[in-house]
Amino acid sequence: APTGGTAAVVDALVRALKKFGGKLQLKSPVEEIEVKGGRAEGVRLRNGKKIRAKECVVSNATLWNTLKLLPNDEKLAAEGAADVSAWRDSMEQTPTHGSIMHLFLGVKSEGLPPLDSSHLVINDWSRPLGDPQNVVTIFIPTVLDPGVAPEGRHIIHVYTAGSEPYDLWKDFERGSPEYEAFKEERSQILWQAIERVIPDIRDRVEFQNLASPLTHEAFLFRHQGTYGPACAAGSKELAPGIELPSVPFPGFKTPLPGLMRCGDSTFPGIGVPAAAASGAICANTLVPVWQHIGMLIEHYAFRRKWAAENPNYRGDVYSPPPSEWSPAGGGAELMPRTSKPDGEENNASSPIQVPGTTA
Repeated sequence: APTGGTAAVVDALVRALKKFGGKLQLKSPVEEIEVKGGRAEGVRLRNGKKIRAKECVVSNATLWNTLKLLPNDEKLAAEGAADVSAWRDSMEQTPTHGSIMHLFLGVKSEGLPPLDSSHLVINDWSRPLGDPQNVVTIFIPTVLDPGVAPEGRHIIHVYTAGSEPYDLWKDFERGSPEYEAFKEERSQILWQAIERVIPDIRDRVEFQNLASPLTHEAFLFRHQGTYGPACAAGSKELAPGIELPSVPFPGFKTPLPGLMRCGDSTFPGIGVPAAAASGAICANTLVPVWQHIGMLIEHYAFRRKWAAENPNYRGDVYSPPPSEWSPAGGGAELMPRTSKPDGEENNASSPIQVPGTTA
């Protein structure tokens, strides 16, 4: 996580948007992507306002949510975009990952030993890692950046990424007593995980919030609260024994002129870095080649100037790792060392710490 927490990523994106003349419009859900003459020409908001696109419409919504925003088959055919219907039908079959159960905590840190920032709890090694509630991730950002919480407090995020089945939740109504009870039941695996790191965690809690697949669906506008597309990894064989990597995620182009896609259901995949890269791909596609060349020349000049002003930057980047990987060793296992730095001989009996892994 960056210094300043997740909000720092959002703030950086907003700064870049405004720097180049963009406008951020909040609480403005899109009702439909408007199509005219076989091309996406803009969007219509739920409040009836229409926004026209100068270059194209770029959807950062999930694949499935984007498909729902397209006009119906009859409208598409009337506007000369009948082939988009077949594409939509095909893309709707893209398999989804499960959703996520979240536990957000604000706790008193007084008396705690030094903690690792990340832990991965695997409850049963004999089960697939993708099984529901088998793998729990713990992240404590205040270990790395204490400034994101008040003094003497830790922020903790505990979650099961991409493995919570939506079907278990689809018949519940958010806010109902039955829903709240089921949310408590399904969150116990999260409490049990963090208790392995901080045994008295429940006594330290000052704030807690639970989120379910329905939370994801409602507040993040994600189809079935999904973590993203469940696209299989693999490779393509160019010739016997010669393989090329495949690109399993859907691309940023669509068969509808004027409509492009980015986000975590496009290449290169799920996660903040990948989603940001997909946005850059879309932006680069819209920029003429001569502007690419000009930007590269500008960056080369800046790089040379910066390197001259920072002659020791290589030493800073390639500094040797610390003697211990883990600042605390809490919850870490000892693993045999398979290699040593500085050309020392291997010694399989010499232990090395792997931070934050808990079996």
